[in-house]
Amino acid sequence: MVTPPPPPPPGPPITNVVPSPPQRQEEHKAALVIVTVLMVVIVELVRTILRSVDVDVVTVVRVTIEMEVIGITVVAVALTVFV
Repeated sequence: MVTPPPPPPPGPPITNVVPSPPQRQEEHKAALVIVTVLMVVIVELVRTILRSVDVDVVTVVRVTIEMEVIGITVVAVALTVFV
């Protein structure tokens, strides 16, 4: 004779809730804002460090431009992938 399964525990049922697409989009937008702010902070820190180490102005400008181009590329790729 087959015994029935035990009754579920008391309380609300346990389910795996998957965020709805609008909620997921909001999470991605928030993550992009955080990444963008972090990139700006990192660029400013590197510029400050380069200036304090007596590096010539041309090198500071080159490094800043390269970092900003990399940052813009990362944000653009993230926008196309996640949003």
